[in-house]
Amino acid sequence: YWDRRIDGIPLPLSREEITRMISWLPYLGSALPQAVERVQNSPSPKFGESSFLYYELSESDVPDRHPGPVAKLLLYALQSGLNPRYDFVQVEDIFKRVAPSADARTLIATCDKLAALGYPEAATLRGLIPGDHQT
Repeated sequence: YWDRRIDGIPLPLSREEITRMISWLPYLGSALPQAVERVQNSPSPKFGESSFLYYELSESDVPDRHPGPVAKLLLYALQSGLNPRYDFVQVEDIFKRVAPSADARTLIATCDKLAALGYPEAATLRGLIPGDHQT
């Protein structure tokens, strides 16, 4: 269904629809990795002032079970405008849980985005990335 909607069949996904679909991701279990790929191929979401995505991810075991896809989702959400100004604690928790095994480039880009958003602990988080000695 999702792939067909990305292709515009029967209608293209709207920004509002993909935003709602992103909220499903913490609950998809073993389908999460494929769903993250689909999100990245979908129209940009239209996040409002708040979302529970960071909270829901941090309260679940999803970052522990799927660290790579969750790292990609975290970066995607930040780049798509889901501002963590009220959720930095949750973002930090998610980051710390995925850092040991997620892709270093994704993690570095996440730290860079957090720094651009004014998160004062971005450099500290970057220091948690295995093999990254540029802090």
